[in-house]
Amino acid sequence: MKDSGVLDATKLDLVGRMGENWYCRVNKEALFEIEKPTRSKGIGVDSLPRYVRESKVLTGNNLGKLGNLERLPTKEELQNMVTVNKDQEDIHISAKRMIEMGKPKEALALLISALS
Repeated sequence: MKDSGVLDATKLDLVGRMGENWYCRVNKEALFEIEKPTRSKGIGVDSLPRYVRESKVLTGNNLGKLGNLERLPTKEELQNMVTVNKDQEDIHISAKRMIEMGKPKEALALLISALS
């Protein structure tokens, strides 16, 4: 346990059942955190544009972080995005990096402004 009385998930040796005869062991590299909204619910993954939901680059964790946002970007936020002419995969890779840097709002704005 951490000093705050919260379990340290990186020190637990967790096993999860995947179905049928398959199980998985959780290690530190497989863990990810998605902050719980404190004031309101997120928009949900289903509210993301289809080309974002069906990305071949973004992981389920990435999509979860985008779906946890309180709203889609406004027109003003989209207009403020500076995009360079890149192909769709490059844009998704850039957005993934932004999400991993803790900037999901900016990542979603990039995806929508560049690909819509």
